[in-house]
Amino acid sequence: MRSDFIFDRLNDKEVKNFEIKIDEENYFFRGIFMNPDASVVTVSKPTIKRLTIKDNIFKPFLDASVMITDQSNSFERTTKGSINTSNNAIPDINGFKYRGDGRDVFFLEILPVEGDVNPHNKNSEEFNRVFGFRNVFTCDNDETIYEGGKEYRKFDLIDFDETRLKQRKIQYSSVNSITLSNELSSIPAVNLSNEQRECQTGISIKDILKKALTKTEEELFFKEDGNILNFEDGLSKIFYTSNSSSYAINDLQYMYQHHVSDDNKDFSFLKKDNYEGKYTLESAESIFNRAYIKANGGVDAGGVYNIEKVLITGSKDGSTPDQRSIKTPSIVASFGEKSKVQSYRFFNTSADTYNEKINTKIVHSYDNNGKKFLLRQNESNIINAKDVFTTNYVSNMKGKNDSPAPSLITTQTKTGNINYQDVYSLYKNEDVMLGKGLNELLKDGILTNIGVELTLKGQLFRRSGKFISIERAENYADNDFDKKFLGIYFILEVNTTIEDDNNYTNNIIAVKTYFFDNLNYNENVE
Repeated sequence: MRSDFIFDRLNDKEVKNFEIKIDEENYFFRGIFMNPDASVVTVSKPTIKRLTIKDNIFKPFLDASVMITDQSNSFERTTKGSINTSNNAIPDINGFKYRGDGRDVFFLEILPVEGDVNPHNKNSEEFNRVFGFRNVFTCDNDETIYEGGKEYRKFDLIDFDETRLKQRKIQYSSVNSITLSNELSSIPAVNLSNEQRECQTGISIKDILKKALTKTEEELFFKEDGNILNFEDGLSKIFYTSNSSSYAINDLQYMYQHHVSDDNKDFSFLKKDNYEGKYTLESAESIFNRAYIKANGGVDAGGVYNIEKVLITGSKDGSTPDQRSIKTPSIVASFGEKSKVQSYRFFNTSADTYNEKINTKIVHSYDNNGKKFLLRQNESNIINAKDVFTTNYVSNMKGKNDSPAPSLITTQTKTGNINYQDVYSLYKNEDVMLGKGLNELLKDGILTNIGVELTLKGQLFRRSGKFISIERAENYADNDFDKKFLGIYFILEVNTTIEDDNNYTNNIIAVKTYFFDNLNYNENVE
C-alpha cells in the first residue's frame, strides 16, 4: 500500500458537504477510511462521536482514536443496490470491508473556514500548516462501545509512517550513509575500521526515513534553495548495523537516542509536522532561543515558537497595576475566549523524581584497543550542568531586570556528588558519551521541572515543542508564587478532544525552566 497518499482538493460544492460548526466556529472536517481492496468510506463530522489526538514532544508521531456511529454494525453492513433509470445507474453503496491487518487506513483533514469560502482555495499552505490538520493513520485496533443507548465503533489510530517503520526491516548500516575519501573509497566496507564506518546520527536518521518510507527528501523534509531546514546532521558519529531482529523503527530510535546536536552539543527533538507530514530535528537550545525576544530598547515580544498568551481569570485581589510586574511577553498572540483558561493545575517538582534524576552522571565506557575504562563526569557534573541549563534554557527567558533565575535547586548532597548516577556508554566517542551524561541530565532538568496542566477551548495550532505564556487577566500584587508560576512554558504534550458539536478542548501539559525573580532558596544544606 502506497505511503504517498494524494487526496484531491474539493470544489466549492463538495466542500459544503463537509462543513461543520464546532464550538461556534466553522471547520472543514473530512475523514476517509480506505484499504488495498478499494474499499472506501468517507465520513463527515456528524458521523464521528468523538475524536482524540495526542501529541507528545518525546514521540515523533501522533497517537489518536476515532469513534463513529455504528448502529447494528452499519459501518460494514450498509448496502444499497443499483437503481436503474432511463439515463443511468446509481452504483452500489457498500459498507467498509474492514481487514484488521494493519492495511486499513484513516485520512483526517480539518481546516478552519472563514466566511463562505473554500479553505482549499483561500487558505495558503502556510496558513493551513499552522492552523489546520492533515494526517494519515493506520487503524490499529477496533472495538464496539455502547454509550447513551447507542452503538459506536472505536478505532485506535497510529501514524501511517510509524506503522511502516514498525513493519519493515531495512538492514541499515551507517557505512551506507557516509561519504568516503578517495583514499578509502576503494577499500571494501568489511575491511574498514569501526571508526571509518561511523556516520553522523542526523544523517543516519534522514537515510533511515528515506529508505524505510520510500520517499524523497522533498517529500520528507522542509527545503529551501536546495537545503534541508531545521534538520541537523549532529556531532555524534557512530558505527551501526541493523541486527536480524531490528525493524526500521528500532534503527531510527537507536540513532535518535545517541544523537548530539551541532548547537553546543545539546540534545534534540525529532518531530513530524501535523499538516505536511515533514520531519524536523531541532536542538532544545535552538527551540528555546525562539521563545522570547528581549526588548533591547524596544518592546519585548514572544518569539516565533511562542504561540499564544493564555489568561487565568477570577483572581483579582484589589491591587493596582503598578503593584505587579508583567511576567509574559508584552507582544504575543491571544485569541479572546479561546485563550481563557477553563481550568488549571500547577505542579511543583516531585521530590523523589527530582532526587533520582537531577544528579551528577558519571559516564563510563571501555576502550577495547587500550584495554582500559574511560570515565567522564566534568561536563555532566551537577554544577556544570546547572550552568549549561541556565545558559541554554533560562537566560533567554523573561525575568525581573532581564535576570530570570533557574528553577533547578541544588543541595550539598548533589554538588558534593554524594548523590550521583553511573551511566554506561557503548561508544567511547566523546560526543556520544556527552550525550549519555550531560544531555540526559539537561533533558531530565526540563522534564522534571515545575509544570502546569491547562484546559482550554480547542485550537489546532497548539502543538508540543512550542511555548505558551501564562498570565493573570486581572490585577494582582507581586508574590513569590506568581514569580514561580506565571511566565513562559515549554509544551510537552497536547491532548485534543472533539466530541459532538460543542465539546472541543485542548488539555496541555507544559513545564517551566525558570523563576521570574530569584526566590533565594537556601542551597547550602545537605
